[in-house]
Amino acid sequence: MRHPLFLALLYALAAALWIFGSDQLVLWLNLNAEASTRLQTVKGWAFVVATTLLLYFLLRRLETEKQLEPRSEPPPRTPWPPVALLVLLTLLTLITGTLAYREVIEHFGEAAVSARLLAWVGFVQLFALITGAACILFWWRNVRARFMLERLRVELERTQLRSRYEALIRQSLDVVGLLDEEGNIMEINDRAVDYYGRTPNELRGRHVRELRAPESRDAAADDYRRVIETGGAVFERAHLRWDGTPFPVEISARAITHQGHRYVQSVVRDISERKQAEIALAAQERRFRGTFEQAAVGMAHVAPDGRWLRVNDRLCEIVGYPREELLQKTFQDITHPDDLEKDVWLAEQVLMGQIPTYSIEKRYFHKDGAIVWINLTVSLLRDAERRPDYFIVVIDDITPRKRIEQRLARITKFYAALSLTNQAILRSDANDQVFEEVCRIAVKCGGLEGAWIGLREADANPLRVVAAYGELRGRLLSQGEPVTEESALPYQPARRVLDSGVHWIGDDLLHSRDETTDWQVLVATMGVRSCAAFPLKRADAVIGVLGLYASEPDFFDAELVRLLDEMAADVSFALENFERERQRRRAEQELRLAATVYERSAEGILICDRDNRILMVNRAFTEVTGYPLDQIRGQNPRILASGRHNRDFYQAMWASLLEIGHWQGEIWNRRKDGEIYPEWLGITALRDAENRIVNYIGIFNDISVRKAAEEKIRYLAHHDPLTGLPNRILLQDRLQQALARAARYRQLVAVVLLDLDRFKTINDSLGHTVGDRLLQDFAQRLNQLIREGDTVSRRGGDEFVIVLTDLRRPEDAAQLAEQILGALAQPFASDGYDLASGASIGISLFPTDGQDAETLLRNADLAMYRAKEHGRNNFQFFTPDLTAGTLERLHIQHRLRQVIEHGGLTLHYQPQVALTTGDIVGVEALARWTDPDLGAIPPARFIPVAEDCGLIAPLGRWVLRTACRAARDWQARGLPPAPVAINISALQFARSDFVNEVASALTEAGLEPRWLELELTESILMADIEQVSETLRALKRLGVQLSIDDFGTGYSSLSYLRRFALDKLKIDRSFVGELGQDGNGGATAIVQIIIALARNLRLAIIAEGVETVEQYQALRDYGCDGIQGYLISQPLPGDAMREYLGARLPWRPPRPTAARSGREPAE
Repeated sequence: MRHPLFLALLYALAAALWIFGSDQLVLWLNLNAEASTRLQTVKGWAFVVATTLLLYFLLRRLETEKQLEPRSEPPPRTPWPPVALLVLLTLLTLITGTLAYREVIEHFGEAAVSARLLAWVGFVQLFALITGAACILFWWRNVRARFMLERLRVELERTQLRSRYEALIRQSLDVVGLLDEEGNIMEINDRAVDYYGRTPNELRGRHVRELRAPESRDAAADDYRRVIETGGAVFERAHLRWDGTPFPVEISARAITHQGHRYVQSVVRDISERKQAEIALAAQERRFRGTFEQAAVGMAHVAPDGRWLRVNDRLCEIVGYPREELLQKTFQDITHPDDLEKDVWLAEQVLMGQIPTYSIEKRYFHKDGAIVWINLTVSLLRDAERRPDYFIVVIDDITPRKRIEQRLARITKFYAALSLTNQAILRSDANDQVFEEVCRIAVKCGGLEGAWIGLREADANPLRVVAAYGELRGRLLSQGEPVTEESALPYQPARRVLDSGVHWIGDDLLHSRDETTDWQVLVATMGVRSCAAFPLKRADAVIGVLGLYASEPDFFDAELVRLLDEMAADVSFALENFERERQRRRAEQELRLAATVYERSAEGILICDRDNRILMVNRAFTEVTGYPLDQIRGQNPRILASGRHNRDFYQAMWASLLEIGHWQGEIWNRRKDGEIYPEWLGITALRDAENRIVNYIGIFNDISVRKAAEEKIRYLAHHDPLTGLPNRILLQDRLQQALARAARYRQLVAVVLLDLDRFKTINDSLGHTVGDRLLQDFAQRLNQLIREGDTVSRRGGDEFVIVLTDLRRPEDAAQLAEQILGALAQPFASDGYDLASGASIGISLFPTDGQDAETLLRNADLAMYRAKEHGRNNFQFFTPDLTAGTLERLHIQHRLRQVIEHGGLTLHYQPQVALTTGDIVGVEALARWTDPDLGAIPPARFIPVAEDCGLIAPLGRWVLRTACRAARDWQARGLPPAPVAINISALQFARSDFVNEVASALTEAGLEPRWLELELTESILMADIEQVSETLRALKRLGVQLSIDDFGTGYSSLSYLRRFALDKLKIDRSFVGELGQDGNGGATAIVQIIIALARNLRLAIIAEGVETVEQYQALRDYGCDGIQGYLISQPLPGDAMREYLGARLPWRPPRPTAARSGREPAE
């Protein structure tokens, strides 16, 4: 608004004129008061409306002028709209006035018309015209201002858009240009300097061909013609830099039309780096494909669901599938079921991001069905959004390595089997037991399908099965059944070995055929692919065959065959040894029988040396002649001469002795009291290997009592002297007869073996006399309980055997067992004592529990021990699990592994004292284990399990470390130091790191090596002599003490004692336990020899298992250094041992009446 004062004055003038003029007109009209009032109201409202419109347009104009102030350019002049509006306003005002005049004439007539009314109407029309004209004027000014403002806004937007576009073009990394239809450059941005080395001014007007390399110039016309025709195109060409070097570009061109002209907008992008990247990517792709396809290992891309997406030739070769066929499968289809779960789980872990990659060894199925071992390495490739795309899999065929590993494992297992076989041979004393164990070891350790052993007694006899184990057992004949030409396939190699005398190997039975053998039957029914047979010999004669069957082809390689030859040789050795043992036992039995006969015989027996001096006489000799041995030893038998025979008689006697070696006849001799008596005398001359006479044996008896004496001998040979019951020999005969009869008539036979509970306590506390009477009374009660056809036998000690025949059901045997238990519950009156006892009873049944007497007795014995384990004073039937001990053994193995890892074992310590002073010279650490289910498990049960299942090494390591820590703890508490002795297993000693293990245990505990003693068995020393010597020397260098445990029970050579660096010998408890017992002079001699040997070798000597004062006194008299056993103390827990050491009291032996009466359990 340029003239505000003028407008304000103009408005004031107009308002004054309106107010003054309108008031004067109202007065001039001379109207009544009501009409004047209404007219004044109309006048006022007209003024308000007019001023309101003027104020509105005035404010709009002020706002518009403020927005237009920055612009100096005036708006366009187009005056016709306001003129038209003024004309229209004038016409409307005149028409309205005319119509009002006519309305007055019609209502009031012409008489009402006056000059004043005309003046008022004219004034009102004039005011309306002026007011409308002012409003039109202000409106038009406002329209012009708004039009100008809109124009300015459009121009501003165009300017900003152009600025942004120019900035975008100028800052673009690409060359942007505008071309005409001919390809001439009209506009181009500054980026051209970087591309071509020329400014936009230099390029404007030039043809685009000049920018191209020569090989791309001819295509320029066609390129831009195609752009014009199609509206746009993208193509790659070569351009030239400022130095003339070509470079690749990507041209994006589009046609545009402006004001009837056609142009081409072109964007040129340097793609040199992209081309290089594409070349590198192509090279990388070629290398990848070369690596992928020509890799020495199988490679594949696998979808997350397991589908093969891409595979190389090596993988197809590994699994035997063509590429197209393999791509139709998943990895799950060819994976071994046992390996699939782990592989899928690991793949899921990778998919979930838990692990980045994994590698496992697993098995694939070859197309031909064979197992292929592979090493699988898997990693996951994800897309840009981190979603799983596919797995990258590397597959290495490790089947050859696995076969080598399996072969080595198989060899190792068979080495273990060989060792276990030797142990079984050493532990067993019966053929059948060893053969069953050998077959079981071969199958379990060697992974075989089956093993069997057949024997024949003579060349003419057929082969008979004596033992079998494994899956093939169902195809084998029953034990004892002969093998004939019509027998099943598994026996065919045995007949070949019997004929040739050497082993026979069948490497691949599936493809091995000859005229007499169709192995495919065995392969199809049992899955056997390899078989071997080895001869068993005795005295260089083939008497049997060891047959083995495996499920793999080429199972029996050269080294394995060598091991199996050794196993067969060991079994052959066992056969010879068992034969020798059988003969030895027979000789011992005969000798015992002879000794019994000698001692109990009614015939007098005397033994003289080569000079005919009396050495020994029996009791009958003393009873008959009256001469005790001490009075007649060293005398000539002529002291007995009666004088009734002349010289010729004696000359003939001696002539017969010297010529034929014996004489017998009737002779008269004289007793000590002078009585002459007749006797039937037989004299035999015994000669040595050089045929020199060494002894004369004379046997005589009163002729009057010969018949009674002969009958007595026969009776003693078949009956127990104490109870009068049948002995073992008669029991064996009757049991065999009962079994033969039962087999013939299909009857049931029961073998009942019972052992009196706590009989030893009664025997030791009340004396042997009371014990013998108890046995006699019990035997009488048993005879009253059985039927006439049954047999009661005393097996020995407090064991009795009852053979029940013609049983209808097993419950009959159970009923008898209950009657026996009831009979024992009734007190026995003996020497003023009322004694009650119980019995542990085991029952085996024919034919279910055994086919022969020995098996039935052994199984009944096992059942009896089961009864003892169940708390004694009960009976148990034999069950198959008693022989195998499978469940218990598995439980022990499983729990033993847990307690070794997580705790549960304890160490008890048994003191060793010096015999001279009673001071403690050492303690022996003994492992103890109490299981929640099995209770206290002795070492004799869990140590063999640990050795069999490979736990002996960690068990021994735990004992070693725990004992060392305990010894160091005692010393730290100020207790008297004493070496702690630890038993070392042969398997633990054979480990290459054993010496380091000992050193580590000492270091961890902080114990000086001189306070540690390692107890070794003789079997350890008899292994690899050089290796054993080296290990012992290393241990001695370490400073520990070494001792031989259980000395005298093994087979070691005494020469090794001087060779090895040893410190101590321990006499085995089996010898110590027999000291002081009547008739055990052999044990006394052995103990004396061991003590003398240790003295000569300057080794300390200690006896273990000392339980009685008599044993202590004997060992003291023999010069033993120290003792260990229940007489001193039972094995004590660690806390109790600490208190024992803290007492610092020397041990004193108890009086003989306080000797223990129990057997010390084996540790």
